[in-house]
Amino acid sequence: MNVAAEKAMRTVRMLEHAQPYDLTLHRLAGDASDRRYYRVTYGAFGEKRTAVMMVLAPPESRLKSDEVTLYHDESGELPFLNIHRFLESIGAPVPRVLLTDMEAGVLLLEDLGDTLLFDVVAQGDRELIARLYKRALDQLVYLQVQGAARLTDRCVAAQQRFSPELFHWEFRHFLEYGIEARRGPLPVEPRRELDEMFRRWAARLAALPAVFVHRDYHSRNLMVAGDRVVMIDFQDALLGPATYDLASLLRDSYVDLGWTLVDELVEYYLAAWSKRTGETVDRATFTPNLWATAMQRNLKAAGRFVYLERVKGKPGYEKDIPRTLGYLRGYRERAPELAELIDRLAPWTPELEL
Repeated sequence: MNVAAEKAMRTVRMLEHAQPYDLTLHRLAGDASDRRYYRVTYGAFGEKRTAVMMVLAPPESRLKSDEVTLYHDESGELPFLNIHRFLESIGAPVPRVLLTDMEAGVLLLEDLGDTLLFDVVAQGDRELIARLYKRALDQLVYLQVQGAARLTDRCVAAQQRFSPELFHWEFRHFLEYGIEARRGPLPVEPRRELDEMFRRWAARLAALPAVFVHRDYHSRNLMVAGDRVVMIDFQDALLGPATYDLASLLRDSYVDLGWTLVDELVEYYLAAWSKRTGETVDRATFTPNLWATAMQRNLKAAGRFVYLERVKGKPGYEKDIPRTLGYLRGYRERAPELAELIDRLAPWTPELEL
């Protein structure tokens, strides 16, 4: 029996208070972290049950976020469990935690099946895609409004926000990996100019009103289970602009929804926000902030993809860079104030060449 099977056997026995029969493991696709996932099938006397087993990273790195952060919880509690407890308390759609076995480094989670929102988009049913994305937007507005209203310091997401320093670090991550790791060092003066522009945009984005931010609210972190759209991979949540998760969902590195549907969904989000809060959103301010946030998010993702593939040794990420950076041409058209930065990036970023 391999280590994963031993962990599964131990944890299921704890869950069932008995020896499970016919236990089998099936390795599931993972994410960019050091966690591993398995579907565990178990049961006795012909009754089969399933759960998803999350095998955690080694203890020395277990409490650290997989994203770059400026705060780490020192309580010893796993951020995933801390934030899960908060999300569950406000009625946000998250998988149930069936059992935790920290000694073995294992969590057993509700099995939501295998269908991601990403998979639904790939099937091409435009009516279904629009319906599920609108459901995801309804949930996002709920998360932003209720999350901000009910968040306390007991949740680690309250202990960190998208500060100017964090936004600037992410911009520079793109500079280091999205440009220089692919093309070689930039000349001193263009690098200085770009960094100064990044610093100014980082300050502007960090000054936007803060809400609860999932941080990776996109098609590969939303499970479709029947009529439910369920959030996963939320352990890096923090406070930040309302535009951040919206940009992450609509200008996703993994699927291109097309600008026609994206523009429709932006209008749907604004209507949903107004309905829930009673506030009318100033589009003249909101729209350029949305596309500026989307630009920042896409640049950071592109740099991260290079880092994951070339430094962490996780293949398959760089193929998504052309889509991710190609979005910037659309932002240039919709928010002219972004044109200067995008034009400065173009000579060093082939995906921006017209």
